[in-house]
Amino acid sequence: MGGARRSRCAGGSALHRLFRPPGKAWRRLDGQPARAGKHGRRRAADRLSGRQFRRRAAAPPPDTAATRLSIDEARTLFHEFGHALHGLLSRVTYPSQSGTAVARDFVEFPSKFMENWIVSREVLLGFGVPDALIAAIHEAEAYGQGFATVELISCALVDLAVHRAPDAAADPRAFIDAELNRLGMPREIGLRHRFPCFTHIFDGGYASAYYSDAWSEALDADAFEAFVESGDIFDTGLAHRFKQEILERGDSRDPMASFHAFRGRGPDPKALMRVRHLLSG
Repeated sequence: MGGARRSRCAGGSALHRLFRPPGKAWRRLDGQPARAGKHGRRRAADRLSGRQFRRRAAAPPPDTAATRLSIDEARTLFHEFGHALHGLLSRVTYPSQSGTAVARDFVEFPSKFMENWIVSREVLLGFGVPDALIAAIHEAEAYGQGFATVELISCALVDLAVHRAPDAAADPRAFIDAELNRLGMPREIGLRHRFPCFTHIFDGGYASAYYSDAWSEALDADAFEAFVESGDIFDTGLAHRFKQEILERGDSRDPMASFHAFRGRGPDPKALMRVRHLLSG
């Protein structure tokens, strides 16, 4: 895992580098999506992903050569691999509609969707994680979700308000305070990002679209519930349908049509509340 690794599938190949090479600067990597080539033959995708994880001291015996990842780092790895699959498995004609070249509030759906497996009991057991630790991980997943959800949604609502108000730039601090008061924001919960460092909405491509993080999570929660409802989170029929209706389609049709094709209905927003342990059932 220390260097670059290439994975191959029928749709193309993916190059993953998990640790920064010694003495070299880290740089963002991009990839080439799958698309139609000459004479209608489909060209394979190449997908490159980079993620810098901290190197740790040697693992305890007997597996001293292993590299350990925290649960958050493992979640990030699954997340980025979801983006890679979105690019690798795309089956559209034009690169501008391929893979992750989709609507901003849909692009994080496949990546967030993949995160569900890293905290599933089945996968953690496969990694040798004991039952007691799995239970602790699941309990930790529920901790502080009310705070985190309000923190996230408040940023999304203020972002939308700022982009709707022509006079917001006159006194941003006063505008934000007034908007939080209007929303009834609890004083104990601050914005996740104050505007001087809220780069998502200035140079990160999320201007008036920070809400998309929560919406993508609602889509992924609802989609994963289909696997849970089937009784098998590795259900091959559902996996094939997700690949065919979500990953392969890119932006070649309306994203809501793709979700309908997979789930058989529109998304249930309450799925977000359930996955955040704010609603039972």
